[in-house]
Amino acid sequence: MPRPEVPIRTVGPVATFARRLRDLRDATGLTYKKMTITAGCAASTLAAAARGKAMPTWHLTEAYLNGCGLNDPAMIASWRRDWQAAHDAAQVFPSHPRLDANSMPDPHRIHTYSDLLTELQRLRAAAGNPPYRSFYYDTTKNGRVCPIPKSTLSDLFHGNHLTRYDIYTKIVAGLIRQVALLYGQPASVDSAPWSDKTAWYLAWGRVDASRRASRNVRDDVMWIAPDYPERAAQILWKLPAEQRNAILQDLTLEVATAVLRAATALGLHYQTPARSP
Repeated sequence: MPRPEVPIRTVGPVATFARRLRDLRDATGLTYKKMTITAGCAASTLAAAARGKAMPTWHLTEAYLNGCGLNDPAMIASWRRDWQAAHDAAQVFPSHPRLDANSMPDPHRIHTYSDLLTELQRLRAAAGNPPYRSFYYDTTKNGRVCPIPKSTLSDLFHGNHLTRYDIYTKIVAGLIRQVALLYGQPASVDSAPWSDKTAWYLAWGRVDASRRASRNVRDDVMWIAPDYPERAAQILWKLPAEQRNAILQDLTLEVATAVLRAATALGLHYQTPARSP
């Protein structure tokens, strides 16, 4: 059996093609040293072709195939087409460092809008940070495939407002497909939470409900705070610090001060909002 290789530490077309070369060698059970007999080049050169750091030339790829005992003209032609496709794709989607399990997105962690933004950014990073121009969605109008407006994508990924559910689901589904291409299709959603479309869709519902509730709470506090700062403080201190601070900042300075004094009298503590670096 061939000696286990160093794991591929990148994702992208180059890494995917390298994985295919490795799978081919694994199926033959050959070592790189034995492959040199028919490949006509050094073992280290063959190993570099499947390392996933750079796209091998077609000449080197063909030598690798020959080393694995593949010499059928039809199969070689098929590999040549796949090599060309990977080569062209690598010009558009360069390789990115492979994320570890802790860095992969998980829709089950989403409870607030801030959580959604964090996990969406992780999902896009896992998909190789595709440019906005590559986001498309199907439409029945004339049977065409239309690009999603850049402004819509910017709103979604930067938190300007919550994107419509139908567009959100199309974006998430597309990113999940791309991650599966880069990291491989998982055996189950339990082993790879990022692939759980249903969890992503349910997360949108939680965030939407949370934002609606937040707006109602904000309206209540804005209404009662001038006359009943103690009651306003009791309501605010049941909220997450980020949401509480946002509402306090919307109050006038005089009213916000009164609410903070009431909170202190009630034994509640104010947490200063973190500033962005």
